[in-house]
Amino acid sequence: MAHKEQWVFCGKVKGLHPQYFENKKVLDFGCGLGSFYSFLHNKKIKTKKFYGIEINKILISHLKNKFKNKVIISDKLPDNSKVDISISNGVHNFRLKNNLKIFYKDINNLLNITKECVAISFINDNVDYREKHLSYKSLFNVIKFIRNKKLDYIIDQTFNKYETFLFIFK
Repeated sequence: MAHKEQWVFCGKVKGLHPQYFENKKVLDFGCGLGSFYSFLHNKKIKTKKFYGIEINKILISHLKNKFKNKVIISDKLPDNSKVDISISNGVHNFRLKNNLKIFYKDINNLLNITKECVAISFINDNVDYREKHLSYKSLFNVIKFIRNKKLDYIIDQTFNKYETFLFIFK
């Protein structure tokens, strides 16, 4: 079962632009247990292709068995392929070495292979407490990063004041 935040994220993406998913190439970066694909499948939304990117080898094996040939599962972005929309939910929430550098690099990589929209969630730094294992991003710096690329975007913080949903349109 997906976390409530994942279902809210999925609903927000679908609610903003449902036409992106019908007959589109979709990439779920950090697909975990395949919650987003399951969400689309349960809503009877048929994609042209669905890529699930996950680094955990155990999860990759599980996903390949679970979804068979319906989802292309890999541990890296597709080579020389373009997708219409990319989703990344919660991937950058945990603290890692060079976390900010990885966060912005991943956004750039997703923008490079995505034709229409990149949707990403992260924890912003407008919090009243911090946990050592989590990574907090400056909303100001993220917006500045996107504005420098001269791309349209939507920031959504309606779920809670810490979780930020960023939709970048090309």
